[in-house]
Amino acid sequence: MDAKAIRRELRKGKSDSLDRRRRIALLSTLGAANMGVVSLFQLGVIGRLPDLPGGAFEANKVNASKSAYAAGIPDGPVGMGLYALNVVLAAAKGSHRTGRSPVYDLLLAGAVVGGAIGTAAYLYKMVSKQKKASPYSLAGAGLNLAMLPLALQEAREGWKALRNSNFNSRYTSQHPATTPAQVHLAKIPTLPHHDTNQPREAGA
Repeated sequence: MDAKAIRRELRKGKSDSLDRRRRIALLSTLGAANMGVVSLFQLGVIGRLPDLPGGAFEANKVNASKSAYAAGIPDGPVGMGLYALNVVLAAAKGSHRTGRSPVYDLLLAGAVVGGAIGTAAYLYKMVSKQKKASPYSLAGAGLNLAMLPLALQEAREGWKALRNSNFNSRYTSQHPATTPAQVHLAKIPTLPHHDTNQPREAGA
């Protein structure tokens, strides 16, 4: 692994894939910051969350609800971890030029899709049970939805590259490469071999 090449590719490289993954990393970082504020509230570091005016919003009630602690861990730190995972997978191994496997693209898409599904389920509970909205949850949902088409495009490109790689490896194993010279030599008939070291018969 060439760390210098990966650093150069991530910081200076240009490709559609890098552009998509940079945007995913940016959106994920914003999401982690958003969830960081919620995490501080859920851990008791701050007493109240800043909220939006209006009867529909009640961030403190929603983010301190029983469902927010249902897994035994506040959902704020869990959300931060998922966003951090997105950034790690978006950056892993730079690009295909520096050894990035298409598997990373599929894993990134899986993480983003999983986050979007989790957000949708949380929003459903928030609206149907608590009857109130949290601007922090809505912001996270918007960020997750914005990442989704980017991640799905990465998955399509990664799957295509993976299939092509598998096809090429199978073809190479079944059809060993031969040069034109090897083919030409293979067509030349073999002449019978006479051992010149054999003693000659008398009278020959």
